[in-house]
Amino acid sequence: MSKTPKLEQFLTNTNQEIDNDYIFHHYISSNQEDFKEFNQSKNPQQSLCGAHVPQQTLSFQCFDCAPDPHHMYCGNCFQLELHQNHRAFFKKEANGCCDCGDPTAIANRDSFCKLHKEQKIDITQEISKVKPNLREAILRFLKDSFQIYFSKCEEGLSLVSNIPNPFLLQCRHISHIINYKQVYKLLNNHYNIGNIYQTILSSIRISDIIIDFLCWLCKDRTCFALLIAGFLKSQYTDGVTYFEQIIHYQQLKIFLDFENDSKFDKLLYNLNIDENFRLFTQEVFLTRQDDLWKSFEIETFDGAVIIEEFISSFENFVQTGVFYTKEKNQLLLFENYFKKLNTCKEKYIAYTIKAAKFFSMQSQFVSEEFQDIQFTSPKIKNLLDMNTKLQNILNTCQLGNLDDCYSMLEFFSLKFQYNYFIKSFNNTLSQLFQNYQTQQLTIEEIASLNPEQFFLTALFKSQSHTKGFSNSNKLYQPLISETQIQLNLLYLESRYLNIMKQCLAKYLASPQTTTVAKSNFINILFYWSYELIRTNKNNKEQYNYLPEFYKNNIQTNTEKDQQNTIIRLNYCIYRSGSIIDKYFIILLTYLFQQNEFQSSNQFRKYLQTTLKQDEQELQFNLSNIFERCVHNFISLLYTPLHEQVSNTYFTIGKEQPESYDIAFIKFYFILYKDQALSQMRSIIQSRQYFKDYSQNQYFIQIIARIIASDKSFSCVCQALYSQTNLPEGMSFTLFQILSNLFILNHYQEYSEIKSTFEQASFSVSNLEMYILNFCELDEDLNKLKLKTHQQIQQYFKMQPSNQTDNPNNHTYFHPLLFLNHQSTAQSIGEHLTSQKRSDYFIQFGNSIEQLRDFGQLKGVNLELMEFFALDTNINLIISEIQPSLNSATEIKLIERLINISAYLKKETLQIQESLKQLQMSKEQDQQSIQLILNKYGSPKQVLEEEAEVLQLKSLQSVKMNKMKAKFKQKIESFQQNDIAATDNQKDVQLQHDTCALCRLDLEDNQNNCIPILIQSSPYSKYYPIYPADLRNDIMKDELNLLKISIVSCKHKFHDKCLIATYSYSQKQKLLPLWFQLQCPVCKQASETRLSINKNKSNEQYDEFNNWLLIQSQNFGIKNYLKEKYGESIEHKLKEIYLSLLVDLLLQLFMDSLEFIRQDKHFVFLNILDFLFQISKNITINRFEFQNQQSIFLNILNLIIELLILNNQQQKSLAQFLENNQNQIKSQIFQFDLPFQITNELLKCFAINIEKEQNQIVQVNQYIEQFNRHVMINIVKNQITDKLGYKFKQFYDHYFNEPCSFCKGFSNASKSSDQFVCLLCFQKVCDVECKKLFSKNGNMNVHAQLYHQGNTIFASLKTGQLALLSSPLTCFGYKNLYQNKFGQLIKITNMETQWEDYYINNKVLTDTAEIMISNSLKQIIKNHKLNYNQLDLRGFF
Repeated sequence: MSKTPKLEQFLTNTNQEIDNDYIFHHYISSNQEDFKEFNQSKNPQQSLCGAHVPQQTLSFQCFDCAPDPHHMYCGNCFQLELHQNHRAFFKKEANGCCDCGDPTAIANRDSFCKLHKEQKIDITQEISKVKPNLREAILRFLKDSFQIYFSKCEEGLSLVSNIPNPFLLQCRHISHIINYKQVYKLLNNHYNIGNIYQTILSSIRISDIIIDFLCWLCKDRTCFALLIAGFLKSQYTDGVTYFEQIIHYQQLKIFLDFENDSKFDKLLYNLNIDENFRLFTQEVFLTRQDDLWKSFEIETFDGAVIIEEFISSFENFVQTGVFYTKEKNQLLLFENYFKKLNTCKEKYIAYTIKAAKFFSMQSQFVSEEFQDIQFTSPKIKNLLDMNTKLQNILNTCQLGNLDDCYSMLEFFSLKFQYNYFIKSFNNTLSQLFQNYQTQQLTIEEIASLNPEQFFLTALFKSQSHTKGFSNSNKLYQPLISETQIQLNLLYLESRYLNIMKQCLAKYLASPQTTTVAKSNFINILFYWSYELIRTNKNNKEQYNYLPEFYKNNIQTNTEKDQQNTIIRLNYCIYRSGSIIDKYFIILLTYLFQQNEFQSSNQFRKYLQTTLKQDEQELQFNLSNIFERCVHNFISLLYTPLHEQVSNTYFTIGKEQPESYDIAFIKFYFILYKDQALSQMRSIIQSRQYFKDYSQNQYFIQIIARIIASDKSFSCVCQALYSQTNLPEGMSFTLFQILSNLFILNHYQEYSEIKSTFEQASFSVSNLEMYILNFCELDEDLNKLKLKTHQQIQQYFKMQPSNQTDNPNNHTYFHPLLFLNHQSTAQSIGEHLTSQKRSDYFIQFGNSIEQLRDFGQLKGVNLELMEFFALDTNINLIISEIQPSLNSATEIKLIERLINISAYLKKETLQIQESLKQLQMSKEQDQQSIQLILNKYGSPKQVLEEEAEVLQLKSLQSVKMNKMKAKFKQKIESFQQNDIAATDNQKDVQLQHDTCALCRLDLEDNQNNCIPILIQSSPYSKYYPIYPADLRNDIMKDELNLLKISIVSCKHKFHDKCLIATYSYSQKQKLLPLWFQLQCPVCKQASETRLSINKNKSNEQYDEFNNWLLIQSQNFGIKNYLKEKYGESIEHKLKEIYLSLLVDLLLQLFMDSLEFIRQDKHFVFLNILDFLFQISKNITINRFEFQNQQSIFLNILNLIIELLILNNQQQKSLAQFLENNQNQIKSQIFQFDLPFQITNELLKCFAINIEKEQNQIVQVNQYIEQFNRHVMINIVKNQITDKLGYKFKQFYDHYFNEPCSFCKGFSNASKSSDQFVCLLCFQKVCDVECKKLFSKNGNMNVHAQLYHQGNTIFASLKTGQLALLSSPLTCFGYKNLYQNKFGQLIKITNMETQWEDYYINNKVLTDTAEIMISNSLKQIIKNHKLNYNQLDLRGFF
């Protein structure tokens, strides 16, 4: 008996769990020996990994081994030694399968791990390893199972055809998932949806069982994978394989939104071990496009969007967990939907497009072999035809969701994302044209090409077959909003244009292509883009229909419905323009810029020759494009209610679609001038779109854009050039924009400039490449500034002017540049107002002067300006002005044309008379017109007005001089009073300092203090900033005085005043003590108070001594002191105080100005007081130093000698210093120090040296060694040597270094980076990667173990600095590595050039200063971050 009935029962039984062992024993073989042999057939070495890598799991990428940005290595397959000095990194955000062993994803086969090294497989030999009985049983099971599956699928498809909207099935599925029982009961009762749903669900279950079983068979079993691959390639019916039939029925999963199921993906991945199967699937991909794309026809009516909204709500539910529509409301909506569907007479067919997942799977292949197939195979026509079909569906009003259409865009994008296509194109064209690489092709040779023989011309042809809106279409309400349709179409068009420009740019920049070949390549595309437009019947039909369509839908509509109809009309007209027009405009603009035509006649003859057209035919075809461009522009200029659509067209986005239309309109004016003007007015007059906007506004906006600049040309084809070959016209346009933007601020960050460019709809394509032609980086401010006028003149090869380079002499302002972003022009105007520039300059700028200064008034540009500057044309523009409306743009345009006339030395009297007749309702517009008349009036009138101005300026000058004289007298008076006050102050010395809070005197009978911070000094161990002899003498076992440091400020307080300012909020109590207790004046970090009374009490001495002993643990010296001195408290305190004095002396020598500024001699004197007090009862020994000439060490010995002497005298510090002034003074004078250091050193010992100040010598050899600049350079050099000057050096070295804790990469889900310590240069993971003694994270633990809790880290992924003073971490402090624009590196961006990022010298200097001054805590505390941005735990 056949197993089929039993098998069908098993496959369709929804209550039975899927068990692969059960299937094997019951349907393959019940013999245990067969099963045992099957289990033993696993082979450890596989060609493909395919391991699933979920999110938050460690994975790797390497852009040097794989050009595909979507590839990944799992943690087991990525081997560091195979990626030395590569652009490799780890990540946790990815979700997918490991590509190790797959050459379609990873080009460098040497980077495969040992288990997945590609090996040659003998397919016949491998399959023979499967026992014949097992082989036959498996094949029989597959045939029977797929027969059941296919018949079930066919049943489901036939049932689905009876449903008016197939996505009701998905609604049924969703209502089941969210348990809306009433909803799915309602759905079950209509159109037999319940039975159809169960049928499809059953077919999907069968598919899952079979696919899951095949994955189980193939996993780690090469022989079974090859067997199954061979079966799927075998014939199911005549001309159709099993695999093709599976692909055909994948559409059923779309109904229930199962397209994201990964089981089929995993199976294919396992089967790709067979290279022939890979090529076979590629052939299926190209030939079975009708199965991969499903266009669902939906019977619907106006406003029937209930199903789409329900599905959209569910997608939100999946993301947020909240379903916003209650079941009761949803039930009512569906009831109304079915009621109207049954009763509505006016129904129509809408379309929703869905792509099978197999399409996106195959489009991801990036190997050269597969890329070449997709460029050269004749079967690619199937895919191009499908692209045309999708475009035609989009060009209807009846639309549903378009998201899947982006999959087709992604396919074309991937084709040109890698450079394989260049080789393929060259090979194809060299076969088609014998001399393609070496000789210029004739127009006859180009015209003889069959466009379907070359990928790009075939793509052009498919795009030219796209149909626009026609008379067979009706204006029904689509399934999504008109706004969304417009946005989708604009986005799709922009992406296609961007993809094409990406292709052209890479080909033109390729070193493997000759200059002749590049020229031939452009000429081929230019000719065929025009030829396909010329022969395209679709455009002709739809534009012939437009007048009738306009008449039927505008003039016959009532006022109430007119606006909605107009909105629909707008995007209907926009769609009717073919994208092939835009391709032609790109190529036309490129050739125009390359040839630099001197006249319109030369340009016209060039086009006639290149396109093989006579003059009449050329004008006819170009006029059709011109008409479409004008329609596109005026359709979207004032789109009501849809500002987002207008923004997308005019400003937002990389492509600025408006620029293509304006660019061609300008070309047409260059070629045909009078005819173009007449034709444009005729088009505008035939389209009365909105009664609120007059026709003149469309007319003026177009003319203003044409006259303003060549901005549109730059936006269209700037991306095709490199920094060195940017044409002069485009270079000047870029300079025009920059010269305007830098009026606002002489120093700007690159990100600010780029943002303004985007907002004002200027092209940002390759902006970072071109901007350095006109800007340079100010290294001190780390911002860009405009180059000098002379440098820019040299760039344009102009003779440098004799004018001084005063910025005001070369300020250029052009308000018409910012028609799409008026706020920028307004901001510039306000800035010029603050600079007291003339009203005329603020209103109209001086763009003509800029054109003149840089020699741009020439060629076709000058010819076009001369045309518009004719009296008749200026008067035409004047006649279009409506006094009741805002006419700022019109007036600026008129001024520019009059300015051109003046440059051409033409009379403007007639124009002035026309302007005088205008009486504007807006005062500002009337004033602007008057400014023009004043400047270009009769000579006599101008002279009289200039005389009045000069007289007024003279009176103002006299008045200003009088005011200056009075002000000068006041200043001199104040200065004299200050001098007198200073003299009085010298005569009457203040007896007391004052409290910085209450401003009362600090008297001796009160407790007075200074806030101080005593901390460990972790840097000296790692940076040799002190002379070697000093380090050898001071940092030795018996005397280690460089372990701690002291931080203080100059502010003094009453004890009670300082304590009263300390507040302890709950949030502050979580912070360290040094963060809570700070100077209330300067916010300097502190931990305690240092008593500064001359006569301190014993309690004050004891309190501070006890605090120091307790804190010695935090300083990291408690054990060291105990080992050295045992339980002797006095000896311990003596060394601590000596260490503090040494640190203060180092501060004096390193930065004497800062020492003086902060009155640190006062701190020194009080620390010395504590040392004297504690040393009275212990024996003090002199130090024996090897270097007897060291000034620093001799000062230290002076302190010791004073301590020994005082042990004999037993006096207070004040008395002792007073009695021994002469001895101390004479010893200090012997050191021959600079004046300021000697002066401060004497203050440290309370000695007044006013009489001896002129006797001090200012030169000393050892002081230079302590120079702050020298020490900073030492630290900077060591950091640069250890890390590397360039980011790639830094990354290459430390990426291969192990984490000091886990010895690898952290598997923790939160880990996303690694950091390098700038003190010891060890690498740690950013979160806890191993169980440590502390729960404070790796960075905190590292800092506590090795650096007393204080260190600085550099991020391995970004080069940013993280400051850490345990437990506080300030991440993202500054960027250590940057490019020439000051930008942070993004290593996950495939296009990023790592070599372009280098150490920021200013940040490096700041880092070195933090280390030397030991001011890490102060920097963290004062950094402009909120408390919630400071990580109290460090990193976890």
